[in-house]
Amino acid sequence: MSIEERCAKFHAAAVGDGTGASDGLAEKRAAKRPAEIKKLRTFLHKNQNHRFDDKSQTYLFQSVMAHAKEAPTEGGSELLEDALKMPFTVFTTAHKKKMLALHAKLTGDEAAADDNADNAGGTDTVLQVIDVAEGGTVTLMEPETGDTADVGDADMPAGLAADIRARFNAGHVVEVVARREGDRWTVRAVK
Repeated sequence: MSIEERCAKFHAAAVGDGTGASDGLAEKRAAKRPAEIKKLRTFLHKNQNHRFDDKSQTYLFQSVMAHAKEAPTEGGSELLEDALKMPFTVFTTAHKKKMLALHAKLTGDEAAADDNADNAGGTDTVLQVIDVAEGGTVTLMEPETGDTADVGDADMPAGLAADIRARFNAGHVVEVVARREGDRWTVRAVK
């Protein structure tokens, strides 16, 4: 059985076939849920280096969310924590934001869930400095995606550009904490 077929099978076991039929299948799923959670956790750990296609990622995401909502005390919350630790080839940033919100709700940390929702468009991200131009423009790269952005002196606290330039010119790997707001990045600190 291929990995894609296994993802579809995990999805069917977690959420059903989507018809909404209530002919006892929900009860059977509930009885088998702890075993399915264990299988899914094992599958994720063994295949975390696999690059899943979009459909498989969606199936896995929906499976994790369904298990976490339906059986948080029967292994669902542990599955959710494991899923949050997976690389971005398994779950996307959007998936992880939704998982974090559910995790905060399940653990009773509503303030964190609210903060996560408020900052969805402007969360802090660690970016790597890949170039520093003479005029002070710093080129940043997002390690997960390889996307780059240029940031000028006006988009960072006073004196930070000089600190970044000095570290970069000394041959150090420089990482910064930045926040994206629309198409604009603002550097907040050197990591």
